[in-house]
Amino acid sequence: MLAKISKKMTSFFLRRNIITENEIDIYNYCFEVMLSTIINALLILIIALITHCVFESILYSVCFLVLRSYAGGYHAKSHIGCVCTLMFFYGSFLLMVKIFNSEVLKIINVVFANFSLLLVFLFAPVDSKNNPLDEERRLLLGKKAIISTIVIITVAELINFSTVNTKLSFAMLSAVFAVAISLIVGIIKNRISR
Repeated sequence: MLAKISKKMTSFFLRRNIITENEIDIYNYCFEVMLSTIINALLILIIALITHCVFESILYSVCFLVLRSYAGGYHAKSHIGCVCTLMFFYGSFLLMVKIFNSEVLKIINVVFANFSLLLVFLFAPVDSKNNPLDEERRLLLGKKAIISTIVIITVAELINFSTVNTKLSFAMLSAVFAVAISLIVGIIKNRISR
């Protein structure tokens, strides 16, 4: 569905001579990614408003996007698969925020932080068929992934052990944990496809 809409948008620009025939594939892809991003953001915003977890959801999303851009990981075969995967992790985070009290969240935060740091340190970045990495890019992204993880975890743990709302640190560490799990799934998918 997104591919059809993207092609219609590209055709619109082509008919108006805004783009050339050579740029059709690039614009199809860019529009598809843009629409997918908008859908994901709207879904998270709507769910955040309904659950009254707007600030936590913003923190989750920012941490997830920053780390994911450096660490890579699992890529679904379709946009629907991508949305479902994102909503699974985001929904799990919200469910735990609603179920567990601050003391339990503090313990989960420590587990998430240590587990995630280990996985990012060992495996990031994980490339995909659509985004293969050369050695130079792999080293650069690996360093950025490790530094980003350390910064996010440090800030989250400072929040976790202060008097500030534990849900904020849980949001940050849940995002890091989701990316860490994505690394493992991405590695498994890459090995199966090769």
